[in-house]
Amino acid sequence: LYIHGLWKDPLQWATNPGTAYIETALAEGANVVALHLAGHGNDWLNAKDVTTATWIEQARSALREISRVSERVIVIGQSTGGA
Repeated sequence: LYIHGLWKDPLQWATNPGTAYIETALAEGANVVALHLAGHGNDWLNAKDVTTATWIEQARSALREISRVSERVIVIGQSTGGA
């Protein structure tokens, strides 16, 4: 489960030069969920309507989702996504 940093989006994990984390995990046979936090990425104009409780519930929901298909789950977060 990848959780991006403040104002970023899931592409943070896929497009940074030399850090194609999502593609690497998929190539190794992992199930991957890359969460897009509300109010981030191209959705930043709606940030005023989002609370930290929204992000927490999104993370919990994504964790439940990946747990249904994976016996072992690794959570990787960056910046706000890792706090």
